[in-house]
Amino acid sequence: IRDEFGVLKGHKQDGSGQTVLTTLKEALLEQIAKEGGGESFVATVGGDEVDRFVKSIDRLGRAVFEKKQASDYAEYYQFPLLISLFCFFLFVFVSRRRKAPRVWKGRFELASVVLVFGFCLSSYAQSEPDGKEKPNPYREKCLIDPKLSVGEDVQGLGVSAVFKTKDAIASFSDKKFSESLMKFTELSVENPDIPLLTFNLASGFVGAEQVDQAVKEYERLFTTAQTQDLKYLAAFNLGVLEAARMSPERPSAETSLKWYQKALEFRPDSIETKNNIELLIQQQ
Repeated sequence: IRDEFGVLKGHKQDGSGQTVLTTLKEALLEQIAKEGGGESFVATVGGDEVDRFVKSIDRLGRAVFEKKQASDYAEYYQFPLLISLFCFFLFVFVSRRRKAPRVWKGRFELASVVLVFGFCLSSYAQSEPDGKEKPNPYREKCLIDPKLSVGEDVQGLGVSAVFKTKDAIASFSDKKFSESLMKFTELSVENPDIPLLTFNLASGFVGAEQVDQAVKEYERLFTTAQTQDLKYLAAFNLGVLEAARMSPERPSAETSLKWYQKALEFRPDSIETKNNIELLIQQQ
C-alpha cells in the first residue's frame, strides 16, 4: 500500500493476517479486454504502449459531426441603385438643355439600360467564409482565451480530454469559432463538473456570437468555480456581455455594474474592470 506520493506504507492482508500477493496474468487480462471489445496494454520501458492507449481512448470518445459550409451575406443594393438613379436624372437634365437638332433620339433607351444595370447590381453581396474574423464589439473586450489551466486551478483533465482541449483551442485561435464551439460543447458534455471546461465553452459561445448562451455558462461558472481567477473571469465577462445586451428595451446598466463590482472583489487592482465601469457610467 502506497500513499499519494508513492511511499510504501504497508501490504494488504487477508482475514488471517497473511500478506496478499497479486499476480499479473497478462493472458487473462487480454482475454477479458477482447471479450469486452477493447484492448489490453502493459507498459514497458521504452515501449509505445502508452501512446497506443491514448489513441485508443481518444478514438472511443470521438464523435463525428456533419460539416456544412455556410456564408454570411451583407446586401449593398442601395449604392448601385442610387448611382443609377443619379445617372438617369443627370442624363435627362443634360439632354433637355441641348438644342433640338442635337437631341439624341436614343437617350431614353440609354437611360433604361442604366437603370437595368443598377438593378442587376442590387443583388451584389459580400461573403465572409467561416474562419475569417468578423467585427464583434464585445468579443474584443471579453477575456475569452481558452485555457488548459487558470491560476491555481489544478483540476486534472484526462489524457483524452487534454488532447481534445488542445485541438479545440487551436480551432479557436484560428478563428474557426463554429468548429471550436462544437468541440468545446462535446468536452463539456463529457466532463460537466470541470469549471475550466465550462469557461472554455462559454468562450466558445462568445466567439460564435451566441451571447445568451455565453451568459448562462458564465453564470454557471461563477457558481461552481473554486478559484478566484475563474470567478474573476466569469464576473468580468458577464459585465461585458450584459453591457452588450443593453438596448432601448433594456437601457439599465445595473446588471453589468453588479458583475463588474463582483469582479473587483476577486481582483481589486484590475485596471480593465475599473475602466469599463467608468465608460459604462459615462454612457448613461
